[in-house]
Amino acid sequence: ATLLWLLCLYSLQQEVTSQCGEPFKYGGKSIQAYLDNKSDVLPWTVAISRKLGSFKCLGSIIPDNDFKGRHRNSSRLILTAGSCFRHVMQKRWGTPSSYKVYAGLDRLRLFLN
Repeated sequence: ATLLWLLCLYSLQQEVTSQCGEPFKYGGKSIQAYLDNKSDVLPWTVAISRKLGSFKCLGSIIPDNDFKGRHRNSSRLILTAGSCFRHVMQKRWGTPSSYKVYAGLDRLRLFLN
């Protein structure tokens, strides 16, 4: 339950205008194109950092449905690795409020610099 709670970061509330989950809209490019600094390859990818700014990991926006079961053009759900939130030295889990989620990134290298 704790891991699910951490994975469902509540902080992503902005609308996403891309065609999430449809890579053919972007030429079916692989993740290597994203790492090679090509723009607009994986628009549903988010960067997760600590509030102090250090990069932790990547995540993916998971589509959210409205009360009638229709896809919304926004989501509050992010899927990422649980290890992203584990403090190894302190042997405890981080709290969602100590992280930031950045959506709309088209080039990871620009985020890291």
